[in-house]
Amino acid sequence: MLLDQLKEMLWYVRELKFEETPDYTRLHRQLGEVATKQGLGLDGAFDWEEDLKLHKTHRKASMKACEEAKHKSPLVPAVAAHPAKLGEAKKDLSAT
Repeated sequence: MLLDQLKEMLWYVRELKFEETPDYTRLHRQLGEVATKQGLGLDGAFDWEEDLKLHKTHRKASMKACEEAKHKSPLVPAVAAHPAKLGEAKKDLSAT
């Protein structure tokens, strides 16, 4: 049972004296057994790292699409060069 295995690991660690070195091989093996029984992989990657990679990928794609849209739109360069033309551009867009 998962809880029993974790209790055993905690008791082992709690019983260590300050100057004793834990048996890291034993703890790693026990943790691996618990993870395997729970269907978890110990691949060294954290769950949030994948989310962060995905977020960065989407952000780059979105920024690239915005940049490409800027170059394709005739209004963006005109408005960027002459902010006063923003009102004219809005009128043109609302007229269509």
